[in-house]
Amino acid sequence: MRRCSMWTGLALLLLAAVATQAAAAQEPTAEQDTVFWESIRDSSTLEEFEAYLELFPEGTFRTLAEIRLRRLRAVRAGLNPEETCADKVGGAACWQEITGQPGCYLWNPGLELGSSVSWSGECASGRAHGLGTYEWTWGAESSETGIGLIVGGQTEGH
Repeated sequence: MRRCSMWTGLALLLLAAVATQAAAAQEPTAEQDTVFWESIRDSSTLEEFEAYLELFPEGTFRTLAEIRLRRLRAVRAGLNPEETCADKVGGAACWQEITGQPGCYLWNPGLELGSSVSWSGECASGRAHGLGTYEWTWGAESSETGIGLIVGGQTEGH
């Protein structure tokens, strides 16, 4: 009987140790934030910035990571980052990243501040492509929906 309780005690100690490690892993420190950022700061790999934002969603370098990520996604899609809608003011024609499809873009001929776009179709080479439904949204009450063919991120036909 004593042997059984010894194993039970050991198992409880191991479970407590694992739980402590899991809790510590969920709450990264400011030092870990800085070390991670320093290790990727000069990177050109978008997955590293995605990992930083996943591990440190409120991290010290969050804004810088988001900016770098937007630029790297645009480059991966074959776009000049300056041609994307990120950080542009209203009225500009630009490539708008599709909500829920990071790194996939649709041509926006006249950006309105606060606009977003969704797309139900495929994404090929970083741009909406094929048959699908798109929905432009401006604020909470205004939207426009279209169904049709998108080729290389731009509407085709009527």
